[in-house]
Amino acid sequence: APVAFITNGANWDPATRTLNVSVSADFQSAATNSYKLACVLTEDGVTGTGSGYNQSNSYAGGSNGIMGGFESLPNPVPAAQMVYNHVARAISPGFDGEPNSFPTVVNNGETHTVTFSFTLPSTWDETNMHIVGMLISPNGRIDNAGRTTIDEAVTNGFVSGPAASVAEILSQPDAEMQVYPNPASSSATVTLNLKNDASVVLKLIDIAGKEIAVRNYGMISGILDMTLNTSQLEAGVYVVQAEIDGKVITKRLIKE
Repeated sequence: APVAFITNGANWDPATRTLNVSVSADFQSAATNSYKLACVLTEDGVTGTGSGYNQSNSYAGGSNGIMGGFESLPNPVPAAQMVYNHVARAISPGFDGEPNSFPTVVNNGETHTVTFSFTLPSTWDETNMHIVGMLISPNGRIDNAGRTTIDEAVTNGFVSGPAASVAEILSQPDAEMQVYPNPASSSATVTLNLKNDASVVLKLIDIAGKEIAVRNYGMISGILDMTLNTSQLEAGVYVVQAEIDGKVITKRLIKE
């Protein structure tokens, strides 16, 4: 029997493509804070044209038996013939889960929630995505999980809870970004190194997904230094997001 049942809730802003997820664990037996929660986003129907989307095919030629028609296809199968499901797009906060998911002692019947925030690149199809909330046991195995579409999670409703580490691994364009000092006190500098001409929009977003500031820099290239006034921000974790020709780089910023 699982230690807890997992329920996913969410709110989704299609304008900013911010997805806030709540993962709730309804405990069926006593536990400790050695258990952790994590959240994964997966996508179905993923296709591509580059060689990285080719599919290795050990069944080509039929010498290894029958495998749903793959025995009649070449090795590798060209990208144009492949559609991939259950593609893991992001995990938050990481494979070990959120370290502060639960109190020291968890009693049977208690429910605890952790919230996760993602910014989805425009290349991801949110209508084909699933949220997978996971309960990780002390030995690192998945004790239980809950899987929902984004619409299903929105219907369930977003449940407030402590925030996990901000998800940072998203679509990376042909650019580099640094944020310093970090942690920041009165100000922080964002440095972008663009290898090609690109349109740039810079956003500062709080942990709940609310845009604090937005500035459109238009078409630029080379190295650009931008100053963020952080003196009026409350202490906590924020996201610096650069949209570069529609693609996204995010960096976490801590305000002291």
